[in-house]
Amino acid sequence: MEINNAEHGARSSEEGCFNKNTFFRILRSAFRAAFWFLFPLSVWANGLSTSFFDVKVQDVAIGKPYDVTAQTGKRLDFQNLGDQVLTLQIQALRPTSEQLRSSAEPIPDPSWIRITPSQLELSPRGTGYADIVIEVPQGQTRRAKTYQVMIWSRGRAVDSKGGVIMSPALLSRLRFTLRP
Repeated sequence: MEINNAEHGARSSEEGCFNKNTFFRILRSAFRAAFWFLFPLSVWANGLSTSFFDVKVQDVAIGKPYDVTAQTGKRLDFQNLGDQVLTLQIQALRPTSEQLRSSAEPIPDPSWIRITPSQLELSPRGTGYADIVIEVPQGQTRRAKTYQVMIWSRGRAVDSKGGVIMSPALLSRLRFTLRP
């Protein structure tokens, strides 16, 4: 004897009034609401800004250092918007496919990028600077190609004073084209 679930009032998981997508949407909204109500406003006292966010450089020679600051006048400049001392760590990263722009390829090796200094200590409301040098090693046969690297600048609060700490971070884009 065959039993027809539809006749007995059983529903399939797709027909249910409460599916997984709905559950996760409600859960995500609940977490967002809890975040806004549970954390004090003083958490937002940290912040970081820069004008170095999407920089393009042309005519980079293979095998020779290219000082972005000296050649273009653009350098990594940071302003601590917070009321605490901020230790900033700066690092070159290979971009994800979603981060790539205008026919650029991901940098084959982030070690082509030298950031000096790679760590800064910014006083409250203070500023700091770092220079970037691009050096593509000899033997690269991909002349006239455009590469992209992401510059990740992340802060770490030095004095936590207990409580919740939120560390500011920035992700800047640097694209460079090799000399033909």
